[in-house]
Amino acid sequence: MKKENDYYMRDAMRQYGGGFVMILGTLLEHADPINYEKLEKTFPEYFKDYREIGEKLKIQNEHGEKLLDLKSKDGNYKLGDLIYDKQGNFLMTAEEAEEELIAMQKNEERN
Repeated sequence: MKKENDYYMRDAMRQYGGGFVMILGTLLEHADPINYEKLEKTFPEYFKDYREIGEKLKIQNEHGEKLLDLKSKDGNYKLGDLIYDKQGNFLMTAEEAEEELIAMQKNEERN
């Protein structure tokens, strides 16, 4: 079923997907509820992956930040990543974490 909150998922597909996923995002934008459901049942892995990316886009949009990169599969953070606690609450961006780490290291060097 077509969901209004899937806007960010579809946007993520169009921005970050390969050729096929980009077109899938556009198809979803124009699909009626029946065809939307058919596509979701046919490609559940894309819906799962891009819903997660879409959640990042939504949070960054709300915080006025731009997504520069996505979290890698190996768990290493890159510019633009969002860092969450174990309950899924937004904590900070990777840039903010890096700034805090640098400040802590400078503090340790002084002591």
